[in-house]
Amino acid sequence: MKDQIDKLNDGLIMDKKILTFIQSYFKGFTSTGAGQNSNVFTTYLSDDNYDYQETRYYYDEEKEFFHLTSLSNLFLILNSETFRMYNLLKSKDVEEYAFAAKVLKIDEGYIKGRKENLFTFSFSSATEVENNHLWDTYGDKRSGVGICFSVMNSIQEWNGFHLSKIFYGDEHNFNEYYEAKQEFEKSNGIKISCDMSSLIGFHKSGMWSNEKERRILYFDSRNSEINHPLKEKPEILQKDGRTFFTRYVEMPLFTNRTEMANHDCIPLLKIKKIIFGKNSNFSSFEKDEINLKLQDIFKNVYGYEVEIEGLAF
Repeated sequence: MKDQIDKLNDGLIMDKKILTFIQSYFKGFTSTGAGQNSNVFTTYLSDDNYDYQETRYYYDEEKEFFHLTSLSNLFLILNSETFRMYNLLKSKDVEEYAFAAKVLKIDEGYIKGRKENLFTFSFSSATEVENNHLWDTYGDKRSGVGICFSVMNSIQEWNGFHLSKIFYGDEHNFNEYYEAKQEFEKSNGIKISCDMSSLIGFHKSGMWSNEKERRILYFDSRNSEINHPLKEKPEILQKDGRTFFTRYVEMPLFTNRTEMANHDCIPLLKIKKIIFGKNSNFSSFEKDEINLKLQDIFKNVYGYEVEIEGLAF
């Protein structure tokens, strides 16, 4: 019995020692779910966004943003009353996640698995709404649509969801952590398993720095206390007609029917303005039709009016 108690106490001491070590490289983080299997200590970064407040991965700037998309996607978003987050396997950047993960010597199979379970929604600060590079690249050469939106609830209360700017070409902290972790494990005769996915997802290569991206991230760790938000929809693979499933996470959009008390733990976003690109090529009839349809949706579905810019005759 005494041996079991001593072993338990030793494990608790090591848990605390490991947490202190991790915090020395990632300031402010707490870990949860620590456990020991033989000499392998497993710990998880907290799912509570509240615990990110003292870190650089907590967004403390103005919560006003804009997201570029197509006209067809705009109506899909409005009709579903949600923004959807898709996993990183859908990303055009093949180095998503892998950029920082490779510094931690994470193998390709593990990277693919984590990309499958890491969901993101990308956008920019509202201050970048006139950024021509963004409109050219993500706004269909300035013929797309910009959705201006704000965060309605406190990000402190989010669970499983995190909001941060992207860090470009800034992987040195992971490099230092990896080298120090190897030394720590060797000197203590243990192995540390700590999934850094919720941090890795906020790092990209410096070649993307002109994007000035902000991102909401959801990592499907299955440790979140909220109801699991993952959804799946069947899609047909055009190549051979096979059916496969696309996994996504939905974030609700604010309407006049929204009960704020029911949206503490997940992002609640409100559309404030719709901007049509300067190269939008609509006839007078099409402009009138689009404008009337949007006004109708916001009045009758969302219960408020929004400014629509770029459809003037």
